[in-house]
Amino acid sequence: MIKPLKLNPGDKIGLTCPGDRPYHPSQIVRALKLIELAGFEAVLGQNILKSDGYLAGSDQERAYDLNVFFKSADIKAIMFLTGGYGSLRLLPYLNYQSLKLNPKIIIGSKENTALILAIQKMTNLVVFYGPQILEIQHKSQLENLVRFLMDKELKYSIKAGHELLQDSSEKYFYKMDFKSDLTKTNVTNLLSGKNIRAVLYGGNLSSLVSLMGSDYMIDLNDSIMFLDDENERTDILDRQFTSLYLGGHLQNIKGLLFGEFKNCNSKNSPNLFSVEELFEDYIRELSIPSCFNFNFIQVMPIGIKAELNFYNGELTFREKHFL
Repeated sequence: MIKPLKLNPGDKIGLTCPGDRPYHPSQIVRALKLIELAGFEAVLGQNILKSDGYLAGSDQERAYDLNVFFKSADIKAIMFLTGGYGSLRLLPYLNYQSLKLNPKIIIGSKENTALILAIQKMTNLVVFYGPQILEIQHKSQLENLVRFLMDKELKYSIKAGHELLQDSSEKYFYKMDFKSDLTKTNVTNLLSGKNIRAVLYGGNLSSLVSLMGSDYMIDLNDSIMFLDDENERTDILDRQFTSLYLGGHLQNIKGLLFGEFKNCNSKNSPNLFSVEELFEDYIRELSIPSCFNFNFIQVMPIGIKAELNFYNGELTFREKHFL
């Protein structure tokens, strides 16, 4: 496993648009200001304002920006301005060997899940599921991100719920806040009190499924997998999760964590099941213990060992994510 170095004040962060073009050029100014407020120096991709339909330039132009940053020893991290399914189209054009020789922090989420997971698969580099820079809306979000990027010793755990707390030992965790009995979906005979340790993988369900059948699909065997999505119809989520099942990707998973699935509902389709009900049959059939109502709003390292306690819905990272 290759681990990147933590950031130091003044380090350079490369900003690219692997998919969609920014809706407004002024958004780039905002992104530059956020990086500056965080104490780093932003470097814009050369093609960041190109246009090819709704994409930020051609596939080759968007890949060019990433490859330049991969090769540069001065760029210590790469963050994305936008999402969009167009990031999937870049995978054949990326110089993964160059990144292996110059490992750095890479953070992405939503549609960029396919991109960061492919990078992890092809390089064995620890990558990070976290916000696109323009998704940061509050000072506390920026402060938490900076704290994470600059402290290789920081260890934290996550509990199902929504309230971010900090204790005296500088550990960050989520207050347990089960608002329903969703966790009863867990297979009761597996809740023996024995914690599960495994490598953590996951991200946006729709984007992850788009890797199936390709050389870029990650190996989920013996892993703890986390999933989320947003603004998706439940029948489509059912189809995607079923595809993972039929493809044999769920049979040897150690545990499953489901996020909020924000604004995911029937959207006038005939499927009236909730997200939890959609997944429940497969979870029970495969005897995979699971927890719902996780809120992955902080950075999630992908490719490191984590420990999952199903009694209290807590995920703890047991391995350093930076060198």
